[in-house]
Amino acid sequence: MSRPTLALLAAGAALVTAAPVAATATAAAGGPTATSASARVTVKDNRFSPSHVTIRRGGKVTWSWSRRNGQPHNVTARRFGSSTRVRGYRYAHRFNRRGSFVVVCTVHSGMSMRVRVK
Repeated sequence: MSRPTLALLAAGAALVTAAPVAATATAAAGGPTATSASARVTVKDNRFSPSHVTIRRGGKVTWSWSRRNGQPHNVTARRFGSSTRVRGYRYAHRFNRRGSFVVVCTVHSGMSMRVRVK
């Protein structure tokens, strides 16, 4: 190949390689992975999914018990909590203070999650 052809190929490869880096930088700068006003968490199989959420101050987290779940669960934190339910139940809490909050199910040892409020 001639030098101009090689130079064009190299420039094209550089552009293709740079695209994922630019997308990552956008996400890190507040793109699709930015903190949201609300989050949804599924309560199922002795775990919270996802186990970590980040929301803005004043945001709300909604926990939904899976309809297939046959075990009782609850959502309990230092200043709030739900009743113990089995399936098809929803509980929501609005976080008005910044910080990191641990949420557990008091029925199942080791079932916990963290809510980070920015």
